[in-house]
Amino acid sequence: MFEIGEIVVYRQEVYRIIKRIKDLSRQEDYFVLEPYHSVEGIITQVKILCNRGNGVLRKLSTKEEIQSLINKIPHIKVIDGTPREIEAEYRNRLKKPSLEDLIVIIKTS
Repeated sequence: MFEIGEIVVYRQEVYRIIKRIKDLSRQEDYFVLEPYHSVEGIITQVKILCNRGNGVLRKLSTKEEIQSLINKIPHIKVIDGTPREIEAEYRNRLKKPSLEDLIVIIKTS
C-alpha cells in the first residue's frame, strides 16, 4: 500500500507520509501526513485511515502515467443515464483513486 516517506496526493495537495499510528481503541491504523511544500516554521499534519478504500489518498503520478492518460482521453466514454444515475456514478467514481475516473466525470460534465 503506502510507505513512510512516500509522496502522495491527498485531496488536491501533495504530502509526505511521516508516520503510521495504531489506534488500539478503534482497532485502526492512521497515516500522519505533512505538506510536501510547507512554509518554513509552519507544519500542518493530517491524520487519515490507512485502510480507507475510498480514493482519498493516491500515489503521485509519473510524467509517463500522465502522458498515457492524456493519450487515452479521446477513447474514454462519458456516463449515460438520468441525472440521478449520473450523480450516483459521479459519487462512486470520486471515491476511487483512478485519474481516469476523474476524466470520465470531466468529459460527462
